[in-house]
Amino acid sequence: AIRSDEAALLVGDTGTGKTTVVQHIGQMLGKEVLVYNFNEQSESAELIGGFRPIDVTMHLMSELVSSFTTAFEQTFSRKKNAKLLERARGDFLARRWP
Repeated sequence: AIRSDEAALLVGDTGTGKTTVVQHIGQMLGKEVLVYNFNEQSESAELIGGFRPIDVTMHLMSELVSSFTTAFEQTFSRKKNAKLLERARGDFLARRWP
């Protein structure tokens, strides 16, 4: 693998020094070593990525609350309306919206 500049897959029991040997060889050759630890439960998404579900409502509400807070603070006194802003923030975090 070293001479042909190709990737290598090392398989063996835990603690036998596979990673240490490869890191040492990489250091000696001045090459970057990327280490990926896999096991029987590993999935391809761990290596190449994958899609995760997101809460679209929470994302949209977050943008809305941020825009509201910015506009509110540019128009009204933040200090005088601290309780209202804190209540709005608390309601948002608790997902209390119609």
